[in-house]
Amino acid sequence: MRQYVEQNDITDKDLTLISNCDGAPVFSSSKMSVWPLQASVNELPVTSSDNLLLVGLWFAKEKPTSHCYLKPFVDQLK
Repeated sequence: MRQYVEQNDITDKDLTLISNCDGAPVFSSSKMSVWPLQASVNELPVTSSDNLLLVGLWFAKEKPTSHCYLKPFVDQLK
């Protein structure tokens, strides 16, 4: 699903992102987990967490499927 862009294809009007998604249990005695989908814009200066966007949040007993959780994010970016 990774798609690389040649350096020559990026213009001043484009934004590049770094995205991250990783789950964590909510409580040690519960099967519930939370999966934040975060992104940061590379073109903005890095100043603590001012550059961090919460793009999505999954809260359930099971892991999200990439088709259900990540595909809408990728489709919107395209």
